[in-house]
Amino acid sequence: MYENFVRASELRYKVGESNFLEKVTAQTQQMEVKSVLAQTESDILIYQRQLQMLLGSSDKIGLSDSILHKIEFTVPSESISVDENPYLAYLKQQVEISKSNTHLERSRLLPDIHLGYFNQSLTGVFTINGVDRFFPTSYRFQGVQGGLSIPIWYKPQHARVNVAKINEQVANSILLSQQKTLQGELEMAIQRYKKYSNSVDFYEKSALPQAEIIIQNAEKAFKAGEINYIEFILSLNRALAIKSNYLDNLNFYNQSIISIEFILGGK
Repeated sequence: MYENFVRASELRYKVGESNFLEKVTAQTQQMEVKSVLAQTESDILIYQRQLQMLLGSSDKIGLSDSILHKIEFTVPSESISVDENPYLAYLKQQVEISKSNTHLERSRLLPDIHLGYFNQSLTGVFTINGVDRFFPTSYRFQGVQGGLSIPIWYKPQHARVNVAKINEQVANSILLSQQKTLQGELEMAIQRYKKYSNSVDFYEKSALPQAEIIIQNAEKAFKAGEINYIEFILSLNRALAIKSNYLDNLNFYNQSIISIEFILGGK
């Protein structure tokens, strides 16, 4: 659009229908857009390189699509739970481990009973009470043994039990705190989704079609000499601002969905 603006301004300047300021303004607008485009392309390469480093890949990362699409999504119910979140699953595992440690430390306060049974053969000649006897493999020696271990130092082990209980309480507190945090983040993400969903609908149904009408009418009016270059630039910038705001809201809309899916564990 700005290239067309530059060509039209140069032509109008040559035939004496405009002044030098209009021509310079058109060229400046075009160069500014080209500069922003170059910066954006550099940002894309930077982010691709960062992603490549995160993946530990030696291959260059490419984009499957250069167009920002609207993610299809159904808002979850208000009573949806965050129990499937991977981090919560990890914290629940830590709680179970701490419970097992508490149980283990408590068990060390109890008497330990040992019972054993053995059955073996001794092949060969053995001297028993001064008499040599031969024992074949079919001859079996059997026996039973038992024992009882009683902890003597009670206080040190009791202190270990208390420490294990505290660790269990800490693990439970961290789990409950993280559950509340994630639930709050989920509710906020759902509200952001609803907010940007309404905004995206407004742009798609109303603002974007109007922006196209503004661009078309501004170009026709400028070429016909019905408006000057200042009015044309203002109209063009307004229409492009609407398109840019739509892309921003679409990005925020998609990011809110990604946040919801991340909190829910990829559901």
